[in-house]
Amino acid sequence: MKEAAAPRNVLDTADFLLQFNTPTAPPGYTMTSGTGGIITLNPAPVASRTPRGPFSFCMRFRAGGSMPACAILTETDAGGAPCFQLSARESELVFELFTAFKPEPLRMSAPLPDVGAAGMHEVIARYSGPHVELFIDGALVDEEWPLGTVGGAGGGKLVLCGGSGSAPCGVTELLAVWNRALGDAEVTSVSGRDGPGMPQKPALPGGPLQYGRAPGGGNVGDCFPFFHDGVYHFYYLLDRRHHASKYGLGAHQWAHASSRDLVRWEHHPLAIPITDEREGSICTGSLFFHEATWYAFYATRLPDRSEHLSLAVSSDGITFTKTEPNPFASPLPPYRPGPFRDPHVFAEPRTGLFHMLVTAELENPVVAGRGGCLAHLTSSDLRHWEQREPFLVTGYGDQPECSELFEWHGWYYLVFSHCGVARSRVS
Repeated sequence: MKEAAAPRNVLDTADFLLQFNTPTAPPGYTMTSGTGGIITLNPAPVASRTPRGPFSFCMRFRAGGSMPACAILTETDAGGAPCFQLSARESELVFELFTAFKPEPLRMSAPLPDVGAAGMHEVIARYSGPHVELFIDGALVDEEWPLGTVGGAGGGKLVLCGGSGSAPCGVTELLAVWNRALGDAEVTSVSGRDGPGMPQKPALPGGPLQYGRAPGGGNVGDCFPFFHDGVYHFYYLLDRRHHASKYGLGAHQWAHASSRDLVRWEHHPLAIPITDEREGSICTGSLFFHEATWYAFYATRLPDRSEHLSLAVSSDGITFTKTEPNPFASPLPPYRPGPFRDPHVFAEPRTGLFHMLVTAELENPVVAGRGGCLAHLTSSDLRHWEQREPFLVTGYGDQPECSELFEWHGWYYLVFSHCGVARSRVS
């Protein structure tokens, strides 16, 4: 569904707006001013919401290639615990979100030299629940995927560095807060990069996929190409922080590009994004096309690091819908709880039966520490799966990953990886 155009002045839709040229507390808030342009608002406009409520804020302030270390915007809840903080630290602009999942905050940042020349810049943070993003002048510079509630309800404080007098953090022009997640068009509009008469600002470095680097500082992870109807589809895991996002759960998502000639590429929206807080990572999987439907099989890593099988379907290979139940299968004996990933699906032409190979591990292997195997499931409709005996117990000291089985000139080839080294079996 196409997103509706943003209103001409998105600031008019803000639940809270503070102009620093005339810093007057909005109705319902008390404001105190301190030395160095420090302003404290009580209650904070965001902390007064119920926990985990989506929010966005925009700060417009003067910044450049360097800023002295300072806290620019800090919110605490009723108990004094931090909810979030925007600050300048050494050569970075840093946004931290604190949740109940762990004491350590989720940290997003952008190098200050990348912010651009000295001048007014819009910094937007957008929190939707399962996703939080940091934008500068309308360009996505970093993102994270939270777990747990953010702050408490009511009574919090918001402390701002306005930048007057001897304040070290520049001059702040305005702060706007929305008790919802702004839409993409609204982020662009409020950043002054869209609409008649609005100044057009250059985006931060990014752009099309190049040499293993995705826009906004991501990395290309596992790849699972697919060819259908004259089009080459390149699906891959979009990774930030090399598996360290979302408290080390990874927070991978399926990205997608396609081409008819392997030269000119069209980049599509995320094929399978994280849409639920409990999804620690959308892990590696495979595509299968059957009777006008695209089936995307993948593993979902949960916060306890256990892995389970999931499915999303599509009519065009671009927009996928997650099916219910999601996940639809978990490891049962003889497999131990935990590893259950990298599903690969193929059809048996003679019977029409569908087979799935899954990275797993035996709970009680014959040789201790050598239980890595490929689990085997079968289905007649690609929806309902029955667990079978293990397809292959490799005998190595880890689990066989990213398996694939194919036929070529009368021979069947099974390929997989152990400790990053490719292995194969023939039949």
